[in-house]
Amino acid sequence: MVSFGFYDPNDSNWWYHSCGGAVISNRVIITAAHCFKTIDENHMVPFNDQKSKLLIKLGDEYLNSPEESDVHSKVHEIGSVRIHPGYNQGQHFDIALVSTNLSIAFNDMTKPLCIPQQAKEKNEVGGFTAYLTGWGLDDDFDFRNTDHLKEGVVSTWSTGYCQGFYESYSDHHLCAGNEVNN
Repeated sequence: MVSFGFYDPNDSNWWYHSCGGAVISNRVIITAAHCFKTIDENHMVPFNDQKSKLLIKLGDEYLNSPEESDVHSKVHEIGSVRIHPGYNQGQHFDIALVSTNLSIAFNDMTKPLCIPQQAKEKNEVGGFTAYLTGWGLDDDFDFRNTDHLKEGVVSTWSTGYCQGFYESYSDHHLCAGNEVNN
């Protein structure tokens, strides 16, 4: 898991997490396209009447808390960003590939994502366990941000099941969650 973010212009030790991503090779990270909607062509992000360079932090579980494992923490610059051509500021095709300026060194804290080697038919995607990881908000009110990498476990659901709940659900989405009261 990587953190796209930036250092506070007034405190170069404080990291502001913006979006998460996953390493898929030693030069490429997969993430959401919406992470780049306010970023300019020089990868600068607006912050309190200033601009900061959007960077990639790898190998760090606690973004602003010193840990022994921080020896594996590295920061890379963005080389380039490729946003899915079908993305249009909504939920469809919200995916991007980001290349790094330098090769990513794999270690105990930085490893590539395990990607299935064979595609599933849309009627075969339900019934699997999926793991979610990320930093960000600890509540639904945009108040408490965490710098600790969190993990959750959910089940994947079939396309037909999810189309019954979400009007905008389509074949290129992955539906996952946990049933309430079951």
